[in-house]
Amino acid sequence: MLLFYQIVHHNFYSLFSGYKYHAFIIYSSDDSDFVNRVLIPTLERYNFKYCVHWKDFPVGEVFARTIVKSVYNSFKIIAVVSEHFATSNACKFELDHAQRRLLTQGDDCLIVIKYDDVDVTEVLGAPLLERSYIDYTSIWDRSRWESKLVQVLQEGVLEDEIDDCREGNANNNILT
Repeated sequence: MLLFYQIVHHNFYSLFSGYKYHAFIIYSSDDSDFVNRVLIPTLERYNFKYCVHWKDFPVGEVFARTIVKSVYNSFKIIAVVSEHFATSNACKFELDHAQRRLLTQGDDCLIVIKYDDVDVTEVLGAPLLERSYIDYTSIWDRSRWESKLVQVLQEGVLEDEIDDCREGNANNNILT
């Protein structure tokens, strides 16, 4: 009975919970050219709300706390994994929290984009070794990465969309 309650509770909660952002982007500042010239314009073209540290982290707030909030306030976490990412303590910290959410919430929140010749299996670690990822270095993946990303992010429901449903369509929310 307890297992049934947990499954029903999780599914019910996920139907009505929204996120502040479609995506939280974690990356090394050394890869900011790709993020600022390719990834962010793609997200903006499809009107996705995204969280990135230089734009959305409040001044004066504890950095670690803001990272954790961003991980849990975002439908997906996009990790731009590169050789620079692999050597960055900040990126490792962000990835650890994304991985913790993935393992505790079971909501498949992580999208990995392999940006250069980094060995992804070394960066991701054991719990994530069998996950698929977008290999931006591959001609095949590069030709399809945008459509894959958009398809996944379109499934995200944001808080303001939930509020719109509650206010504008109140009669449609009656359970019979």
